[in-house]
Amino acid sequence: MIAGVAKGYNLTPDYVLYKMSYANVIMYSAVLPGYDDEKESKEDEEVINADDPKNRDKVRQILFGRYEQRRRQNMVQLRH
Repeated sequence: MIAGVAKGYNLTPDYVLYKMSYANVIMYSAVLPGYDDEKESKEDEEVINADDPKNRDKVRQILFGRYEQRRRQNMVQLRH
């Protein structure tokens, strides 16, 4: 992390280590661009189009999770 901040902001490693606070190093490093390995991310990701009505249940599951399952169970119980 020290080397990344030093390189990204054209600072010396000594300056980053001894002159910057830890909080500033964290904030400075948070805005540096990073590299994501696209090969891994594309294999594991599923893209869901939230505008498609067919994906309504998937979107609700992602957003509400267990809450949505309990709500549905309660609705089924009320109907019977």
